This record gives sequence, structure tokens and C-alpha cells, in this order.
Amino acid sequence: MSTRRKAGLIIGALVVAALLMLVYWVGRRLETSAYLKNREMPVTGVPANDENVIEYNGQQYRYKANLLTMLFMGIDKTSGELRDNSSFRNQGQADFLMLMVADPAERKVTRLMIDRDTLTQITTLGVFGNVSGTRVERVSLSHSFGDGKEQSAKYTVEAVERMLYGVKVEFYTALNLNAISELNEAVGGVEVTLEDDFSHLDPQMKEGTTLTLHGDQAELYVRSRLTIGIGTNEARMKRQKEYLGKLADMVGSRVSENVNFIGNLFDAMSDDLVTNMTRGRMINEMNKALKYR
Repeated sequence: MSTRRKAGLIIGALVVAALLMLVYWVGRRLETSAYLKNREMPVTGVPANDENVIEYNGQQYRYKANLLTMLFMGIDKTSGELRDNSSFRNQGQADFLMLMVADPAERKVTRLMIDRDTLTQITTLGVFGNVSGTRVERVSLSHSFGDGKEQSAKYTVEAVERMLYGVKVEFYTALNLNAISELNEAVGGVEVTLEDDFSHLDPQMKEGTTLTLHGDQAELYVRSRLTIGIGTNEARMKRQKEYLGKLADMVGSRVSENVNFIGNLFDAMSDDLVTNMTRGRMINEMNKALKYR
């Protein structure tokens, strides 16, 4: 190949690379400018003079101070699937959502289950990864935008905050599919009585049977929906609530036997969870919450 032809190919490649960079830069600018131009107010119903007060049906309510709020998310992908996906979209839906509110003054924990199909404003990203705006969608889809980790969790937190009149969610913990069985086995299995028939998924899981869930059974119990009972998400949430109550009791028992249980559990599941709470803070808060009502 002649020197002139080589030079021509190199110049051509550089021109193509420059054009691609230009298209990418313009795309990012357009996405950003469109968002800044069209973004909506994040929350309605909050009086402008006091962000700690909301108004509902003509009544004003003030947020209680000194609460600890944490959003728990169950993501419908494995850790491997999240690592292998480099896109800014389809990073796993938040199929399970529960807001835990701990009140140290009253020594009380309240758990609010959130239906994945609830409609609210979620943040959307363009093809280049920039925030392109918000749209009304199922709250579970809020996690499908972003990196599948901290960024996606943050968008889900924001969606839940919008849905709950701007309430501040301080912490989050997102668990992927791998974590369900790991968590269940860590406490030695959770005993349930099956009100629906799961035998087409596992022969041992017949309606009316009382058994301790092991292996994949815990995932089948808390995730299965369409082929179980009436097939609604509400029915599945009822099972999830029951399972979580019994799981919390099991965790409390394990902590009473071993003060390092929470820390060991955190370490064992580190590859399958994303949280903005430090290990030490997680241990302290969970140990305190287990003693609350």
C-alpha cells in the first residue's frame, strides 16, 4: 500500500472519529438543554414558605423531626446482569419497594409497602445518558434508568419522594435477585404456610403446606405472581409483607445469638446490594430497629 493511500486512510479515520465525537457532544447538549427548558416542579402541595409542611384536603401537616427513613428496593436482575449492561436504560425494575421509618423517640418502626405499579413522575435519561426530563410512569421503572447501581437507586428514591409529597428519604438499600436466597439462608430459612399453590414451580410447595423455605423457594415465594393464585401484585405484596415480618423475627433471633450477625450479613451480601449507608451505621441502626415496636 502506498504512503499516500495510508495517509488517506488515517485522515479518513480521524474525520469519522471527529464526526462521531461531534454527534455525541451535540446529542448530550440537546438532551441537557431540553431537560432544563422543560423540567417540571418536583413536588406539588407544599406551601412555598415552609418545606416541612404539606397540605392535603385543606389541612396542613408538619413532618415529624428526627426520623430515620430508608427505602428498600428489590431489583429484578442479578448482579451479573447489572455488571454486564453498559446502557443507561433497562437497568432492572424495582419490583419490590418498602419504606422503613424508624422513630427513636417512640421506639417504633413503620413499614410502608409501595405497589410497584403506582403511577408517579420518574426521571428519564436520553440515549447519551443525560437527564431528559420526567414523565408519569410506574414507580418501578424509575430504577431502569441509570447505571443499575447508585444512580438508578437515586432516581427511585426521587420518584418515591415525589409520590409522598416530597418526604425526605435519607437512605436506600437495593438488593438484586441473588440476595433473596442468600438472605433467607443466612437466617436458616423462613417458615410459611402456603395459601396458594406453587407446586408447578416446586413440588414441595403445595397449597396448605407449612414448610421452611430453602434454596430457590424463598425467591419463588416472594417473586412469583402471574401463575400464582389470582395473579395480582396486591396478592404478592401480601405474601411479601408476611415473609418480611417473619424474616425480621428471624434476624432478631440471630442477633441475640451473635452480636456480629448484621455485620457478617452485610459483608456476605456486599456484591448483591447497593446502599448509601455505611457498614457501621447500618449495623447500629438495624440493631436499634430490631428492639423497636
